[in-house]
Parts: sequence; structure tokens; C-alpha cells
Amino acid sequence: MVAAVAVVTLDTTILNVAIPTIGRDLHTDLMSLQWVIAGYSLTLASLLIIGGRVGDILGVRRTFVAGALLFAGGSLIASVATSTPALVLGEAIVEGIGASLLFPASLAALSMTFTGPARAKAFGLWGGPDR
Repeated sequence: MVAAVAVVTLDTTILNVAIPTIGRDLHTDLMSLQWVIAGYSLTLASLLIIGGRVGDILGVRRTFVAGALLFAGGSLIASVATSTPALVLGEAIVEGIGASLLFPASLAALSMTFTGPARAKAFGLWGGPDR
């Protein structure tokens, strides 16, 4: 679970490093590619509360798996993208929706699974500096 959340968090960092190469490969400018980064953050942030509610309704496990599958699907779309709109679709929209389901579901799962000092360690690993 911590690894999945770490991948979601690292996604923006990795994308920032790859922007010059992506721009050259897709023959586009920096302004267009900013929508990839900003779109991911906006989608994730705007749907985070809804993602938590989906977990309440459908269950934490289902929501986590659905988020992981959406995130993986978005990564696949982004990895084969040959245009900026396709990259925005995969990275900003589909991955952002998946991440908005993964984040709250992972916290809920940790909260339900661990108690006492073990819970503190679990939350420490979840939010620790290794991400």
C-alpha cells in the first residue's frame, strides 16, 4: 500500500524531470505540457474528497483496487501517447482519478488495520520522507 501511494506521489516529480524530453518527442511547447502537470494535480485535489466517499460506499478494498487499476490504465495511455491531448488524458485525467481513489482508501485501510503504536508506525511509513 505504501508503495502504491509512493508511486502516485512520485508521478509528478518524475514528470517534471521528463518534460524537456517529452516536449521534444511530441513536438510541443512547455505551455502545453504544463497542463499535464497541473491537470494531474487539479484532478487529484478536486476529487480527493469524493474518492474518500466512494471508499465509504463501495468499500476500502474495492476503491483501492479500482484506483490502482485506473492509475495503471492512465500510465499505459500516457506511455503510448503520441500527442499532448493523449498525454493529458492518460496522465492528468485518468491517473488523477485513480490517485484520488488510492489516497483516501490507503489511509482508511491503515486506520482500520492497525491500532496503537503499530498504527503510528504505519502512518509514519505512509507519509514518511522516503516518498
